[in-house]
Amino acid sequence: MTVYTPNIPQPGDNPSDSQDQILENFQTLQTLYGTSGDHYSWTNTTPTESTKHAKVTTPGLPTATAPGNVLPAPTSGNCSYFGQTRGSQTYPYIARDGLAPVAPLTNIWPVVPIKAYASGTITAANAGSLSDSFNLTFTSVTGGNSITLGITNAMRTSNYGVLITTSASAVGSTYYSSRTTTSCVINIQSTPGFPYNFTVALIES
Repeated sequence: MTVYTPNIPQPGDNPSDSQDQILENFQTLQTLYGTSGDHYSWTNTTPTESTKHAKVTTPGLPTATAPGNVLPAPTSGNCSYFGQTRGSQTYPYIARDGLAPVAPLTNIWPVVPIKAYASGTITAANAGSLSDSFNLTFTSVTGGNSITLGITNAMRTSNYGVLITTSASAVGSTYYSSRTTTSCVINIQSTPGFPYNFTVALIES
């Protein structure tokens, strides 16, 4: 890869003397931002791609060097989007309106607190399926009221929150009886007539 040379050209430089360095600077920018970076190539003329970002890559802050060596504190009327790594997992967060952020969570809000979701149907005492899901898989149902779900991408810790609803009017209560980083067991206290639907969401800061 070519080398980026800052402060080129200097006042009084003959442009022809710095021509190679200037060319290398532009080639480096094209490589870093337009070829191997997040932005489409500066010379890309495809209407759906030109001048756009293909992705946005953010490291977990704070990093060793500026500007990522401090957590963002945007002024009033602004918010900053950034990554933060907690428990070896990096997720997007925001800070806002001049509120001084303090790691890990003071004045910092997770952009995606729902880390897993599923809705499904229990069709019999030992049978069921998911109709929609994100990061959860149906593992088993026992007796119609103990539903085991697998977590595809492990949760950061086993201290996540579990939100549960059901369509069964005869249910006394719903609760979780087990949480691990890779699975969750939810229970329907009173088994209603089949079929009935349930929804569960796992939330984590």
